[in-house]
Amino acid sequence: MSQAKSEWDLDLATGQLTRKLRGAELIVRASELTNNGNFQLNILGEFETNIPKIELRRRCQTSWWLTRQTLPLIGVTLGLEQVFFKPIQSVNDAKLWISETCIFEKNVTCEEVLMKQYRQASDVTKVTVILEPLSGRLGCVVNISHTLTSLDVYHIMESFVSNLSARECDVDLEQIFLPETATLVANRLPQSLGQAYANQHPAITEAEREEAWRIYEHAQERWQRSSIGIPVHPEHETRPSLIHNEQATFSAAEVKAALAAAKMQRVTITTLFFACITAGIRARYSDGSEEGAHLVFSGNGQRWLDTRASDTRGPVGMSILPGALWLDRDDIMITGLVKPRDVFEMARKIQTLQNQDLVSKHIIAVYDELAPTAFQASMESHHQPRAVPRVSRPTLTSQGEFFKQDSAARRESNDAGGAHKAKLVHFRSGGRNTDSSVCFALFSFRGDMRCNMLFDEKFFDRDEVVGLMDTIMGIFRRVAFSVQDGTLAKL
Repeated sequence: MSQAKSEWDLDLATGQLTRKLRGAELIVRASELTNNGNFQLNILGEFETNIPKIELRRRCQTSWWLTRQTLPLIGVTLGLEQVFFKPIQSVNDAKLWISETCIFEKNVTCEEVLMKQYRQASDVTKVTVILEPLSGRLGCVVNISHTLTSLDVYHIMESFVSNLSARECDVDLEQIFLPETATLVANRLPQSLGQAYANQHPAITEAEREEAWRIYEHAQERWQRSSIGIPVHPEHETRPSLIHNEQATFSAAEVKAALAAAKMQRVTITTLFFACITAGIRARYSDGSEEGAHLVFSGNGQRWLDTRASDTRGPVGMSILPGALWLDRDDIMITGLVKPRDVFEMARKIQTLQNQDLVSKHIIAVYDELAPTAFQASMESHHQPRAVPRVSRPTLTSQGEFFKQDSAARRESNDAGGAHKAKLVHFRSGGRNTDSSVCFALFSFRGDMRCNMLFDEKFFDRDEVVGLMDTIMGIFRRVAFSVQDGTLAKL
């Protein structure tokens, strides 16, 4: 396959790299611009280190620069429909960029900094470092737009912490600084999912295009049907916005039992948990009049394409596409105490329907085609009152096992044998969800599984969402421990 031209264009007059946003990138950017920073990502990492505090601040600054060298995404700035990268040519400019994007706070906890970040809208990529916490471990919080990144945001945190141990941090920045070269940086900046699709599937037939559009249009029709969901607060128009990132944790025994049960029942842990969410919402809120359940989830372009970086191209940053499925009323009619057998059956249906919804890779071309119009419509209707649905439909994003995304930088740092050590020991994802929805986000780090609940108090009472999660977790535990000696207990 011949090497495709980079999406990033170099302006010879300014030395700046520019590219247009495409597909889901453009849709996410529109929501961020018009909906008070919607989808902004905030991730927390706590670390342990033997580096003396008197030296740690300087090493953090150099580490952030080293992270930019391997992940230039953190140096990208966002416009409306375009993104920009200005290569840094002098050590003074590098120091200025570091001072603006590597911030230090003290006498606060890492969780307090995380909460402060997700409660304020900002599309500026920065790391806030807490070297003198009020309590708890040292840590940092990365703030970044969702426009150009998704699950690989973990790499930023992991790279920053591992670079604290790098030998390059033993000396001042002046001694290691090299000017950034536009042609080299362009090969590491994120490419769009649409670009990867066009490179790997250059020819699409008219029949394939029409089929992809039929799938998309069928998915949109589901929004017109009545679905179970979490009721939106009736006084939302007058309630102030306050973003929440609540979190539920799973014990090691619960995770072990759930994985075994899912394997025995031939479903994934994600679809099993989605079934528990659906069953919990059905049990708590349904009056039986709904047509069924409209389940909203995120699909990943990795199922169709190679989205990884290579020597000549950057990774696909925003690889996520919206997905959804429909369960008929009979599929969710669980009366009385929710039985594990019914939840497993629902999970199998969800798994089958998810695969049907994501059957065509050509849906990527559909989003590339419709995104510019959708972006323009969002911008033009920005100041008009938004239509708020009666309920939030069951919504889950599975963010996967972050520790499995271990990078070469971390391994090299651990094997370097230097005197300075730094280790990431805790990780938490989060962000802003300003829509009238409750987004459940399932993820794990080193086998520690958790679920975030991202929502705005403008639309949902915190106690109500936490109470729903208690119901869901009760169902999950009952289901997880229902498998005994390879058989499903009669519960």
